[in-house]
Amino acid sequence: MAGLLRRALKGGLILAAAVGAALAVPAFAPGLVWSRPATTPPGFAPSAERGAYLYAAGGCASCHATPGRADGAPAGGHELASPFGSFLVPNITPDRATGIGGWSGEDFIRAMTLGIDPEGRHLYPAFPYASYARMTNEDLLDLKAHLDSLEPVARPNQPHQLGFPFSVRPGLALWKLAFFDPTPESRLPAAASAAARRGAYLAEGPGHCAECHSDRNFAGAIRPETWMAGTPNGPDGRRVPGIRGADLGGWAPEDLVFALEYGMTPDGDELARGMDLVVRENTGKLTPEDREAIAAYLMSLRGS
Repeated sequence: MAGLLRRALKGGLILAAAVGAALAVPAFAPGLVWSRPATTPPGFAPSAERGAYLYAAGGCASCHATPGRADGAPAGGHELASPFGSFLVPNITPDRATGIGGWSGEDFIRAMTLGIDPEGRHLYPAFPYASYARMTNEDLLDLKAHLDSLEPVARPNQPHQLGFPFSVRPGLALWKLAFFDPTPESRLPAAASAAARRGAYLAEGPGHCAECHSDRNFAGAIRPETWMAGTPNGPDGRRVPGIRGADLGGWAPEDLVFALEYGMTPDGDELARGMDLVVRENTGKLTPEDREAIAAYLMSLRGS
């Protein structure tokens, strides 16, 4: 029975890719279907300093720092293994030939929030634009200002190692039509505090916590009912725990703040493998107030 189900799903995905390739408008002119104005308040000026903080808040170095480079430059090359094949993380330094130095602010916003590159191609959702769609244009342009301030690194991107039908990019049009919400609403409870609202923005948007701490369906999309509730099939096939208040047992908010800063449980145990990098490159670099905000948000999530 399981084998029949797998074959049926594979056949369905092959059909989806074929249909996606035939959908000329959403596949080859995605801006006609997915759009977001790159507007900002009058007088807004991007800040590289604010962008550096967002770079840390998003843990960008965790994926984009080139393995083996002592300077931590986000020139890509890290391999993300998945059930669909391997994704090779791209260069996001301001090198104009191999990085994103030639991108405009509008190009950057479209890529970060709609998964569309400057050439109009769909990006794979291994890049978590479904989460970044929650970010403001101002924060995104601050982030780009920081990236533009870095030293360019000429490191060509490598193609993803994906088998058919996943290698057919136009098929991503159907994936987006089925699973992508370009204007997602927060999962924050209506009566949440101001701190929890800030925490929701950080955790749901730049921090993209749900990308690892939720389960996924056959197509790799997050199953809404498992939002932040953990998964037995996380990165590298590892179990990833739920991080909602309902999943944390007897933890107090200060226990979660401590874990986000030091990577340790209230009992003194280290957090599971993978979180050490998140703490080092992401949550450990946040202000105490922002760690407390994230804890307030997560503790407010009581389950579905």
